[in-house]
Amino acid sequence: MKKLYESELQCTQKPTAMAVNLFSGTYEGEKVYFTDIICPACGVMPPSFGYTCAEKKITFDSYTNVKNIKLVYNSCTKEYVD
Repeated sequence: MKKLYESELQCTQKPTAMAVNLFSGTYEGEKVYFTDIICPACGVMPPSFGYTCAEKKITFDSYTNVKNIKLVYNSCTKEYVD
C-alpha cells in the first residue's frame, strides 16, 4: 500500500507542521488502507475513500463508519508501525 500512496505520503515542518500518513481500518467488513492528513492548524476533512489489498477503491459513506483505525506508516519518522 505504501507504493500505491507513495506520492501522497509526506511530512513538512514549515510553515506549519503537517504529515500525510498511511492508516488501515475496517469498513463494511473489508480491510481498507487510506491516507489521513495530520495537521493541527489545517482543519482538513477526513478521508472519503480507501483501497483494499487488491487495490479496489472503496468510497466511505461516512468516515465514522471506518472502525479499528491504526497507523501503518508514519511519514515523518519513515517507519512502519503496523
